[in-house]
Amino acid sequence: MTHFNLRSKLILYSLFWLCLFCGESTSAAKAENLSLEQAIDRAILKNNESIAAALNIKLTKMNFTETWQNFYLPQITLSAGAVSEYTFHILKDSPAATQGAIRDKGAPRARVDLNIGEYTLFNSWRDKFQFDLSKLDYLREQKRYDEFIKALKNRIISTYYQMSLNQKKLEVAQFSVKTAQAVVGLIRSRKGLSSNQDDIDSESANIDLNDAKQELNSVKEQFVGGSWQLNLLLGDPINTKYNLTSEFTYQPIGRIVPTEIFKQFLKTGPSYIDSKNELIRKDTELLITQMSRLPLPTITFSGLSLSYSQNSLKSSSEFSTSNGGKMNISAGMQLSLPILASGGFLHSRTMQQVKISKEITRIQHQFLKNDSLREILTRIKELDSVEKNIQLSKRSLDSSIKLLNSIVSGGLNNINRLELRDALSRARNAQFGYYDLLLQHRNSKQDLESYIGVSL
Repeated sequence: MTHFNLRSKLILYSLFWLCLFCGESTSAAKAENLSLEQAIDRAILKNNESIAAALNIKLTKMNFTETWQNFYLPQITLSAGAVSEYTFHILKDSPAATQGAIRDKGAPRARVDLNIGEYTLFNSWRDKFQFDLSKLDYLREQKRYDEFIKALKNRIISTYYQMSLNQKKLEVAQFSVKTAQAVVGLIRSRKGLSSNQDDIDSESANIDLNDAKQELNSVKEQFVGGSWQLNLLLGDPINTKYNLTSEFTYQPIGRIVPTEIFKQFLKTGPSYIDSKNELIRKDTELLITQMSRLPLPTITFSGLSLSYSQNSLKSSSEFSTSNGGKMNISAGMQLSLPILASGGFLHSRTMQQVKISKEITRIQHQFLKNDSLREILTRIKELDSVEKNIQLSKRSLDSSIKLLNSIVSGGLNNINRLELRDALSRARNAQFGYYDLLLQHRNSKQDLESYIGVSL
């Protein structure tokens, strides 16, 4: 390879760098085209955690339905049976023989019973409060499922764009290796027979090439790891390759009013809702405990049993009740006053325990409310700092590209290897730093959105 060809190759690699830094990227061959929207839809359908969460909310709904039925509906049981008997002998002088019993010859006898068990009509709303707690838990589980789906979407978005930026980093690292290889070839082509300076330049260029290869290996490892993570989130086989078609877009938050964010957190913040629900639970438990110590009335329905039987042998049927033919509907009321039992009138330990538990929950709830403003201010400050760093990083990137362009455009015979190496290194590091800040900004934004429970 001639001296001119090597220099031309070096210039060509440098021009590739400039195109790459200006936003060009190559598509992976033999890979599935995948947009961000397709990734999110696929994850909701195929992700194992998503499937398990959907089944869990279905199970929770079934449990709540059972609780509702137990509270509002009586226990009704319908039972039926049939028996067939054959009398092969009647003992002489036995009561059956004396009374002239008829031999059973296998004719079936059937019976149907309808039983309505004891049902509490009113117990001073104590069961109602327990049911309200179950309903509160059920509604909260539904909300948690929505929060899980939102968190899953955020993980998909973060992993998707992480892989997209890693792809760009990989392209930068690959061009870095090619450029370093071109520099090594350039040094070898002009190396004199016994020039010490040429030996130093050659060794230095080889060191640069090895450093570039190490960095390429590191970026490859990050890219492959990100690809596997996306495979797992989407429910696809490991090593499924994607050609990501959705471009990363940087959207600054702009001006944020902390007090408005704080008000939104008090409305929709998942941690605050959980804390508030726990406080409601403790209030209800205290009320139930107080009512249990009072002689409050309980009204119950004693139940009803209806039976129908048919004897094929006699070709007759009979309708009766459990009370010898009388059809009764009855209700009863009882009063109870616990005295020395746990929670009794003269035993206040249970009441004190519930009050202490409620006070602890109230203190924790108040601390969360006070600390949430500090947490919101911290997250907003972090976002603002990242946005400022993005602006500075973009300026550094633009300057490094201009410097590289200036060196390359100086002519083939005026390129200094060390200056070119330093310019390429600055451009590469500036590009990597800019990508990292973009991803950090998106992750910080998603963390704030998850904390307050709404999108910004």
